[in-house]
Amino acid sequence: MAANKNIKYVIGADGGGTKTALAAVTPDGELLAQSNAGGVNYNFIGVDAAVNNMLIGIRSLGLDSAGLLAVAVGDPGSDDTCMTLGGMSFREALEAAFGVPVITRSDAFMALYGLTGGAPGALIVAGTGAMGIALDGGGQIRTVGGWGRLTGDEGGGYYIALSALKAALRYADGIAPQTLLLDAALRFFERFSPRELIGAFYGVGARELAPFSAEVSRCAAAGDTVALGILRRAAKYLADYAASLLRSCPEVKLLGVYGSVLTRDAVVRGEFKRLVHERYPDIVISEPEQPPELAAAKLALDFIKKGEIT
Repeated sequence: MAANKNIKYVIGADGGGTKTALAAVTPDGELLAQSNAGGVNYNFIGVDAAVNNMLIGIRSLGLDSAGLLAVAVGDPGSDDTCMTLGGMSFREALEAAFGVPVITRSDAFMALYGLTGGAPGALIVAGTGAMGIALDGGGQIRTVGGWGRLTGDEGGGYYIALSALKAALRYADGIAPQTLLLDAALRFFERFSPRELIGAFYGVGARELAPFSAEVSRCAAAGDTVALGILRRAAKYLADYAASLLRSCPEVKLLGVYGSVLTRDAVVRGEFKRLVHERYPDIVISEPEQPPELAAAKLALDFIKKGEIT
C-alpha cells in the first residue's frame, strides 16, 4: 500500500518467540494493512533484536510513520501481574524508536481482549506452554500457570510431548505398559533404536519438542491407552487452571480457549469442557473471534478514546 501522510492509524502486534503478526487500523476501525515479522521475545534474543524485528515489521506495512498514533504489543515475555526490567526496557526502546505511546500487555492478555473486548472474562491458553488469565469486574488481572518448562508447563504441548517420551522410554526399558508412542518417537526423531533417542532430544528447547504432541494425538486416535491418558491428564490441568480463575472471579461468565492444544486436539478439548462444566455448568466456553493483533489495535484505540494516551 502506498504511503499516505493523511492517514492516521494505530498498530497492534501479536508478539511471539519466532513470529510476530502486525495490523494497522484507522481510528474508525478500518484495517489498513497486515504484515509479519520475526520474534520479539527479548528474554531469548535481547531487547535490541526484538525492537529491530518490530521496526522491520512496521516498515513492511508500507504506511507513512507520520500517521502513527500509538502501538500496542502483545509481549510474549511479559506477565501482566508484574513488570520485569526486560519488559520495561523493551517498551521504552519501542517508544524511543517510534516516537509514539507504546502499550504492552502479555500475549495472553491480547488474546483475552480479543474474546471480551475488555469486559470480564477468562482465557486458558495451551500451546507450547499453558496458562490462564482473567479480567475481573474491577479491572484486575489474575493469572495461573505459565511457569515455564523447567517446572513442567503442565497442560501444554511441551508437557504432553515430554510425558509421552517418558512413557515411551519406560516401555523400552520394560518397566511400563506397551505403547505406540515408542515407534512414534522413533519416526518423529528419525532414529532406529530407543537408545539413539538420547542424542535426538537432549539440548532441544520446548518449541522443538512440543510438536511431538501431535504424534501423541495420533496414537490416542489409534486407540493407545497410554497416549489417551496423557491427553486426559493435560486436560485436567487446564480445567483446574480454569476452575481456579472462575473461583476467584465469580462474575466471569465467559471462558475462552486459545492455542493449538485446546483448539485442535479433540480429546483435550472435549475432556476440558466436560471437567469445567462439571464444576461450572453455566459457563460459556468459546474461542476468541478477533485475532490478537487486531485485539491489540483495538486496545490502542480504546486507550486513545478514553484519553489515557494522546
